[in-house]
Amino acid sequence: MSEKKKFKIGIHAVLGLVILGIIVFMVIKLLNWQSRTVTIDTNVEEGSFDMENLDFYVFPTEDQLAARKDDGINNILVLGNAAISSNGEKHSVLNELKKRLDNAEITSLVSDKSKVTCEHDNAVYTTTDAYCLYNMVNALVNNDFTPQVQTSASEGFASEKLHDSFVDTVVDLDMKNIDTILIMYSLQDYYASMLPMYMDGDNVLGYHGSLNTSIKLLQENFPWVSIILASPYPEYMEGDKGEILLDSTTDFGQGNGSVYLQHQYAVATERCISYIDNYYYKINEENITDYVDSFFLKKKGIDLVAEHMADFINNKGKGSY
Repeated sequence: MSEKKKFKIGIHAVLGLVILGIIVFMVIKLLNWQSRTVTIDTNVEEGSFDMENLDFYVFPTEDQLAARKDDGINNILVLGNAAISSNGEKHSVLNELKKRLDNAEITSLVSDKSKVTCEHDNAVYTTTDAYCLYNMVNALVNNDFTPQVQTSASEGFASEKLHDSFVDTVVDLDMKNIDTILIMYSLQDYYASMLPMYMDGDNVLGYHGSLNTSIKLLQENFPWVSIILASPYPEYMEGDKGEILLDSTTDFGQGNGSVYLQHQYAVATERCISYIDNYYYKINEENITDYVDSFFLKKKGIDLVAEHMADFINNKGKGSY
C-alpha cells in the first residue's frame, strides 16, 4: 500500500473517531436532560416588547426528594440583593413571598448591596467582595461566614440591623433542612459595568462565570436542593434632561441590561435549574414608571413580581398568569 493511500485511510479514521465522539457526547447530554422533568410556560403578554415569557420549571428528581426531610414544608433559602429585599422595607418581594407561598418557610441570606460578579480573583478576599454570590456560596459550602460577619455592615446592608439579622441567621443555618435555593439579583452588575463574561468563561470576574460557578458548587455540595434562578425586573435611569434611559437600550460600557439577562438564561439552561422570568413578564417600556422607580420596585411592582414568583413556585411552573 502506498504512503498516499495510508495517509488517506488515516485521515478517514480520525474523522470517524471525531464523529463518533460527537455522537457519544450528545447522547450523554440527552440522557442527562432526560433524568429531569421540565415544564415550560409560554404564555405571552401583549405589550410593546412583544416578548415571550421565558419561565421554565425543573422538577426535582426522585433522588432529590428521597434525600429531603419529609415534613411537608418547602424550606427555601434566599440569596440576592435589594431587588428582592427592597433594602429591608416591610413591603418587599421577600416579605410578600412569605405571605403568598403555600407550605413554605423562607430563610433569607440576602445582602442588599451585593452583586453576582466578584471584583477580585477567587483567591483574593476583600470587603467589597464579601457578599458577592460566589463568596456567599463558598461560605455555605464551607459553613464559614467569618468574612461576611466581620465585614462592616455598610459594605453589604442598608442598615446595621439587617446585618445583625444576617449574622443571627447564619449561626443557626443547617443546609440539611433546606429544600430549595432561590436566587434573585437586580441589574447591579450591569450598572457597575462588570464584565458579562470573562475571557476563560467560568472566571468569577465575569457575570456568567460567577453565576455558573456558584450554581455548580451548590449542585455539587447540596445535591438534594432544587435551585430557582429569578431574573431581575426592567430598570431605568433618568438622564441629564430627565429623559428615561431604559436598561434595555442603554450601554454603560459592557452592553445593555439584556446582555446580562442572556447570560443568566444561558446558565439556567446549562445547569438545568428552574428559571423565573421577571424581565419579560408584564413590565415594559410603556408602563415601566407605573411599576418601577428607577432601580427599585414601587408597591404595585412589588405585588406584581411577588405574585408572579409565588404563582410559579406554588404551581410548579404551570402558573395562572
